[in-house]
Amino acid sequence: MESKRIPKNDDILYRRVKKHIEPAHKLEEMRHKNLLRYFKDELGQYQVGPMAFYDKENRISVSTARNIDIVSKIQIEPENGVVKLIVEDIYEIDVCQHVVNIENIPDEEYDNDEHCEISIIPDNNNIDGNKLKEIRSDFRDSLAIIANATGWEIKPS
Repeated sequence: MESKRIPKNDDILYRRVKKHIEPAHKLEEMRHKNLLRYFKDELGQYQVGPMAFYDKENRISVSTARNIDIVSKIQIEPENGVVKLIVEDIYEIDVCQHVVNIENIPDEEYDNDEHCEISIIPDNNNIDGNKLKEIRSDFRDSLAIIANATGWEIKPS
């Protein structure tokens, strides 16, 4: 494994969006599109949903692709999609009482030196739990907006 690299503002980060495993009829019954990682809009185009950026530890896994094959290192399974984010756009997200952090943390399991984690770090530790959930939800919403503007590298199948 190589040493850690700091992502540059113009770097593109790639995020795997796992294929939904629920049967199609259950997906149609879901009440709110934010429960889905992706969905098709009224024009039949795939859109990234905020839940594509959910991580229970609030460390969103992404990768640059300077020296890796996107399909083998990021997509993992051929049914999964891969969306793109631009580092500078992520840093421009205004997150209440938090600082946006992108850190290169090589992933030894998948032999991926390009692996990074996006997180938001509180300015203080006295943020109410409900407010914290709202802030994290808003951050995921912003990431979905960026991903939809930047587009899919690989659409889910």
